[in-house]
Amino acid sequence: MNTASVTGNLGRDPEIRTIPSGKTVAEMNIGVSEGRDKTCWLKVVGWEKTAEIMATFRKGDGIMAQGRLSMDEWVDRDTNKKRTMIKLVAFEVKKLAPRSANPDQPPAEDFSQGGSHPGAPQDDGDEIPF
Repeated sequence: MNTASVTGNLGRDPEIRTIPSGKTVAEMNIGVSEGRDKTCWLKVVGWEKTAEIMATFRKGDGIMAQGRLSMDEWVDRDTNKKRTMIKLVAFEVKKLAPRSANPDQPPAEDFSQGGSHPGAPQDDGDEIPF
C-alpha cells in the first residue's frame, strides 16, 4: 500500500491552476525539519476539492498532508542527465493550529493532539462502558 503522511510548514503560497480539461490542480512545497540546520522539502500536489482547500493556505502555515508517493522522471535539457523527483499526491490536507508565542502554552485548538473541539462529546467522568 502506498500511503504517506507529512507535517511541516509551507515555504510559499500554493500555486493553483486549471488544466485544459477543466480540472483544478494545486502545488505547494512543505518544509520538514531534519534537525536544527536542515530542512527537507517535499512537493505536494492536490486535485479538485483538495486543490480548493490548498488554495486557502499561506506561506508559513503548518500543514498536514496525506496521500500517495509518486515519482516523476525526466531528462534535464542542460545536462542531458536523467532526473527524478518524489512528490506526494494528496487526498487529504489540513491546516494545523498555529504555534503559541509562549512555549509553555499549548497551541490553540490543536485537534491533531486529541484536543476537544466544538461539538465533541464531553467527558462526564464515567468509566469506559466495556
